[in-house]
Amino acid sequence: AMKLVYWEDDTTQIGLPRSQRDESLMNVFNGKPGDELMFSGFPGDHIITGEIAVKERGVEKWKPWSFHYSVGSPSAGVKAADLQVLYKGWDNKVQVSASGYNPEKVSVSCSGCNISYKPDRNGNYTVKVTKGKEAFISVSAVDENGKRVELAKQSFRIFNLPNPTPFFGGKSGGTLKKVDAVSIPKLIAKLGESPLDVSYEVVEFSLYITLNGSPVRLKAKGNRITNEMKNAIKKIPKGGNLTFAEIKVKGPEGKISSLESGLVFRLN
Repeated sequence: AMKLVYWEDDTTQIGLPRSQRDESLMNVFNGKPGDELMFSGFPGDHIITGEIAVKERGVEKWKPWSFHYSVGSPSAGVKAADLQVLYKGWDNKVQVSASGYNPEKVSVSCSGCNISYKPDRNGNYTVKVTKGKEAFISVSAVDENGKRVELAKQSFRIFNLPNPTPFFGGKSGGTLKKVDAVSIPKLIAKLGESPLDVSYEVVEFSLYITLNGSPVRLKAKGNRITNEMKNAIKKIPKGGNLTFAEIKVKGPEGKISSLESGLVFRLN
């Protein structure tokens, strides 16, 4: 028969004097011979700490005990091997799992890249790459015998971040009302439908229009439409074209690059 008190995933209470323990956090089990004490929990590693009542010369004494256990969950997954990529100049987020091992005994290393020492609050490691074409992320752990074992090794292809697409009034080209063209304050650049949340800033661009049969080029520093540009747009007749070109953007690491594509609109 067992008489137990214990705490799940709490190692602080057992170190306190009995009078200072929070009884609301303590579990009690008075088992008959043959009874089983079952544990569950969310997937991952857990620790149980507690005390067991033992009689010594007829006197009941409480002896400490503890053990680790791991909970797994039935799962299935599908991944596209072609999308195992890391981007240069970007804080790539990578999730690592090593079920069945004490998290303190698990380590992650990277060849061809730099990886954060530990995961963030969402369980993601941050991986950075600056050069090369391929990197390898390895997961290892120390087993119960003190031996380090490799649990997983994944290869990643390395790419430059894709170039953003410029937008004017939320559009990347086509037709545009003249009244809207005059009131839209700035150009923006973003990755469009890409799942990457990369921040880009337009730092320079040129506006090309035709007035009285002659081409006009107006240049702006920054991302805002200048007053000179607004006044020029007002003079464009309906059916005329509005072209933005020579657009330069600043990426997440402060690097400035020129976009190959521009913007062309027909005013109506």
